[in-house]
Amino acid sequence: MPASSAPEASSPATSREQRHALVVFVHGFGSSPDTWSVLAPLLRESTEIRQDQRFWAYESRFYPSRFRPWLRRRRDEALPQLGESLWSFIQASYDPTVHNSIIPIGHSLGGLVIASMLSRVVPTASVQKDPPAALRALHSPILIASPLLGANFARQWRRIYRKFGANVHFDDLLPSSTRRNTEVSRFVYAVEAGQISPHFYRARNDELVGFAGLVPDALKGANYRPCESLDGNHSDCLRVVTDSSLRLLARSIDTVEEVRLGQWPDIGLRQEDD
Repeated sequence: MPASSAPEASSPATSREQRHALVVFVHGFGSSPDTWSVLAPLLRESTEIRQDQRFWAYESRFYPSRFRPWLRRRRDEALPQLGESLWSFIQASYDPTVHNSIIPIGHSLGGLVIASMLSRVVPTASVQKDPPAALRALHSPILIASPLLGANFARQWRRIYRKFGANVHFDDLLPSSTRRNTEVSRFVYAVEAGQISPHFYRARNDELVGFAGLVPDALKGANYRPCESLDGNHSDCLRVVTDSSLRLLARSIDTVEEVRLGQWPDIGLRQEDD
């Protein structure tokens, strides 16, 4: 083959200007990646940085065990296991020659899964001499209507459905869940230590998760920026996206990249210098 027809050799590493942010979307309880079908394309068009969008799916729908016994194994995937599976997916999706940052975005239970993942992998960065490349690229997560303190609706739904079958995510969403509280405590520790800086959003008319259940008390003090609001209820904030909501979320994605390059102070929930 003539030399002129050979494919061009790639640069030592794709230039920073040509690289993309790996944006990983994680859906909520009883949902699927389809929940992002409206918001994800809008975000792709509305941000300054290029995005390589990926959608991670997990089984969280309720199936009566007496009728669907073959699905019982999936219900054993509690928050710690889901967090580990999400991290494996991110590591498999991340390519350091293509992606310059990783931005996980979660809705509702999906935000809890992201918090669980971060509570396990981020603290290890401080003790590892050479952490994985994906861990170094992992930046501020965006959590939308995520009940870090649990959701009261889980108590009612669990009481209604427990006679028909089981779903471990009902247990993880209970305000009294020891397992969730442990994961969130580790996550809060990583935030307070300055290792991660999450961007929290609430649904303005959230009928399932009240504002009080979104952010732990440790992150509500005067040293932290407030949680911002998206228009709509718990689900509609993703499906009926207003211009103001889109601007807020797009700004979060762009800011993560600007912070990485040292061009702009973080606008997310983090301790302020003053």
